[in-house]
Amino acid sequence: MQGNTWHARLVLLTTGAFSNFFDLLSRKLRVILKSETVLLAQVAEAEAMRLSRLPSLLYEVCEKQYDGVCLVQPVKYPDGKYYLKMGSNLSQDIFFHDLQEIQDWFKSGDATVNERQLATILHHILPSLKTERLTTRRCILTRTPSGRPYIGKVDDRGLFVATGGNGYAAMCSDALGRISASLLIHGHLPDPYVAESFTPEYADSNF
Repeated sequence: MQGNTWHARLVLLTTGAFSNFFDLLSRKLRVILKSETVLLAQVAEAEAMRLSRLPSLLYEVCEKQYDGVCLVQPVKYPDGKYYLKMGSNLSQDIFFHDLQEIQDWFKSGDATVNERQLATILHHILPSLKTERLTTRRCILTRTPSGRPYIGKVDDRGLFVATGGNGYAAMCSDALGRISASLLIHGHLPDPYVAESFTPEYADSNF
């Protein structure tokens, strides 16, 4: 599909941590970019069914080596296996300042060094969990000063942005999608949300 030009009256930019790069926006958003190691715990189908009613978990614990644990129930992945997904802020996480640092992390960053620590956290939260295999994946978080996502219009040409999950996007992506869609389709956020709660902030503004 390369080389094609598409025209749209409204565009929603959902490029996460890459929103400030590739000249996608005329003004850079005020965000903090941080590495995250995701732990995928493979479980048997029976174990996945046992945990099928497990709610998404946001564990706001504050320990010396970790905090802010996010966990979602096991789901079936394209490879046909079930994985429980968990992430946490670790003391050794990396903060990024430019695109090269992000690319280096995704290309060659060592996420495996955090596997044992994340596994300990996981089994502390779910001591009866039966896992078959553990793997790690490199990820990145987009944080905003308010701790709330940015969902709003960013120029007068019909360009909107939805970014800044603050580490919670894995557990509330459906809701964020509905809020964003309502804004573009109906021109306002659905009740009881107000636009001021999600107004994008810019790096070149004074606060």
